[in-house]
Amino acid sequence: AIRKQSKKDTYIKCFDNAVIVNEHKNGFGIFDNNFHFIQESLQTRRNKSQFIPKHFNHDNIPYIDKDVVFVGNVNQYFGHFLLEHMNRLYALLDNKYKNKSVVLINDAGLEKVPGYIFSFLELFGIKREKIIILNETTRFKNVCVPFQGFNARLYTTDAFGKVFDRICKNVPDTDRYDKIYVSRTKLDK
Repeated sequence: AIRKQSKKDTYIKCFDNAVIVNEHKNGFGIFDNNFHFIQESLQTRRNKSQFIPKHFNHDNIPYIDKDVVFVGNVNQYFGHFLLEHMNRLYALLDNKYKNKSVVLINDAGLEKVPGYIFSFLELFGIKREKIIILNETTRFKNVCVPFQGFNARLYTTDAFGKVFDRICKNVPDTDRYDKIYVSRTKLDK
């Protein structure tokens, strides 16, 4: 069963000079200025969580002088992207964060980012030039980390639903259909 969280459980924390680590197969995560893992950045799914790198190269980390919002990861599976990597977007509904760039970690090292990622973020209202796909460990001026607004089988939040409300409002009027058939036959796996 899914339990409904109260709004007070949804929060956003910001960290100056934070490092977003992308060690690809060795893990990913966000670390503060002193290289301590930021627990709020933990990407969990059901009762499992990501592999966090214990060691990464601290030398010559590229720096981007931007305030960004961590959204999640690039994911090649549409359903996982919707539930696990759009669950932090609610932060951009707040005027304080709405004009910031967003970061998605390409931890799988996909050569081509699936087009639906850009389409959904644009429908949410994020311009393409505000989307940063992170392929390497990078330090940012400030990284805002929203609490996950959804965790399959564990909880949901009102904020998570508002993300999809926004997307629905931005879908252009087109022909309406009673039923839409979706097939997975053309997926690689």
